[in-house]
Amino acid sequence: MKHHLVLTTSIVIILASAPALAGDSVITGATPGAGPNFWPDASLRPTFSPTSFGPSLFSGPPPCWSGAYFGVNAGYIADGGSAVNVGAFPIGSGAYPSDIAVLSGSLTPNGASFLGGGQFGFNYQLSNAFFVGVETDIQGSSLKGASALVSGAPYGGAPGLISEFGGLTAEKTLAYLGTLRGRVGFLLTPAISAFATAGLAYGQVGLSTTSTVTGILNATGAPVASAFGATNYSGARAGWTAGGGLEAFISSNWSAKVEYLYYDLGATGGYTPLVASFSNLPGALLPYGASKSSTSFNGHVARIGVNYHLAYAPAPIIAKY
Repeated sequence: MKHHLVLTTSIVIILASAPALAGDSVITGATPGAGPNFWPDASLRPTFSPTSFGPSLFSGPPPCWSGAYFGVNAGYIADGGSAVNVGAFPIGSGAYPSDIAVLSGSLTPNGASFLGGGQFGFNYQLSNAFFVGVETDIQGSSLKGASALVSGAPYGGAPGLISEFGGLTAEKTLAYLGTLRGRVGFLLTPAISAFATAGLAYGQVGLSTTSTVTGILNATGAPVASAFGATNYSGARAGWTAGGGLEAFISSNWSAKVEYLYYDLGATGGYTPLVASFSNLPGALLPYGASKSSTSFNGHVARIGVNYHLAYAPAPIIAKY
């Protein structure tokens, strides 16, 4: 009798405790929404959606890269580091080897500046993997670099009595830069592409140089002869460019890009005759000689841009990634 009482009491305690234990238990094998009271509050019911590859830049169907577009860009342009080489040579009997030495040298007028402009282009999407296109652009630039060089040598006509000092300056400029390029884009996702580009480059370049030579008496420091020459070149040049970048759609009609280009507009230069401005030496006011200046115009462009695409439609081929 005593055992039956203990067993009955134990069963009553277990049954009384079951609702409380169930509130703290993890129910396995249950499906959300399977029971009428499993989610008593509809706002607490979780929602389920199919998983997708990668982040979505915008909602809507996959973009189509085909069509015309136009936009603006801004960035940074830097000179490629090509030196301005100045080489002097005599004219008649007016120049000594010391003249040639102080009027020759190499200068590096490197510069960097802001670059900004616009572009227009057309793409054709060949498949879900890549597209081809053509793009033209033009940018204004304030690129300017300047350099100076000073040198000295004993005067060849009177060693030990006179010394010569020469001074060279050089300045390179680029007023604008334009390109006409082909593009090949590889789709990393339907909305993001990596592209390579190459083609024609053109621009307005400038080169200015000055050459000065002065002879002084070693004993007194008084100038006894001086000559000066200058040259200025400004003109349009054409060459080539190549580079690449990334472009991504940020809405149905707008895309953004980051791009790098290397450009080379070729080499040019000019001749500078040097005329004596005064002389207390024999052969006064004879031409001292001349110098030839030459350099290449090349450099680097890093820029960002936005494009508005005139036509937008779902891609004809649904890409699988």
